[in-house]
Amino acid sequence: MLIGAPASACRLSPLVLAGSEAVLGALRITIEEPEPGDTPRLWAGEITVTRADGTRCTTPEEVGNVAAPILVGNGRLLFVPAVSGAMSRLFLIDPALCRVLWASDPAPGGVRVQGTQILLGTPPQRRLPIGPDCVPAGR
Repeated sequence: MLIGAPASACRLSPLVLAGSEAVLGALRITIEEPEPGDTPRLWAGEITVTRADGTRCTTPEEVGNVAAPILVGNGRLLFVPAVSGAMSRLFLIDPALCRVLWASDPAPGGVRVQGTQILLGTPPQRRLPIGPDCVPAGR
């Protein structure tokens, strides 16, 4: 969450998951293939979104291998970390459409959000600012 950030900054909060499911407004979000245990931190499958009218959509395959934490930007967009071997990426997703709005380049090590910046890779990390609309600048 952003503390001391200007009012025009992207507001970030954690997506609260109960196992592999979460509710975001009128959307039910399910992440497929969780790791074993009551509180998974990794999921091998895709993200499926069920709308209030019962229709569904699934994120593109490239968004698989999801890692926690998933963040919600401005109450409606998802920042989703994904891992593949030693490489990580961060995706900005519009869950209502299951559409990728932005994706980082693959980076060795981790990808995380800190304040209003995305930190890519192992130190020294590349930093990308997050705009007030929650869309990062750069890749």
